Amino acid sequence: MGECNDIYEIFNFKDGTQKILYTAHSNSFIDCGRDNLSRIYKQGDTLESTFDCSLLKIKDNKFEVKQIHKVKVHNGGHSDEEIFKNLVVILDTTNIKLK
Repeated sequence: MGECNDIYEIFNFKDGTQKILYTAHSNSFIDCGRDNLSRIYKQGDTLESTFDCSLLKIKDNKFEVKQIHKVKVHNGGHSDEEIFKNLVVILDTTNIKLK
């Protein structure tokens, strides 16, 4: 029972130095089997913030990251089932150009 974390990172090496072009960090208390959410978390707490990322080629050697950010917020309930049913889910999709 715990927390899941995931990191999506795009980087390159120029002149022997690593350069971070894009990074996204996801975490979840829901998908990793944590139970007793009602004892640990209160209404308004973020229970999950995840990024679904994909690399898109838009032109010759030009790329974008399509980023879908999903946030799940505790919106009340006395059991895990009630909490899952009442979650507020916010989705945001963005395309980010890489330089």
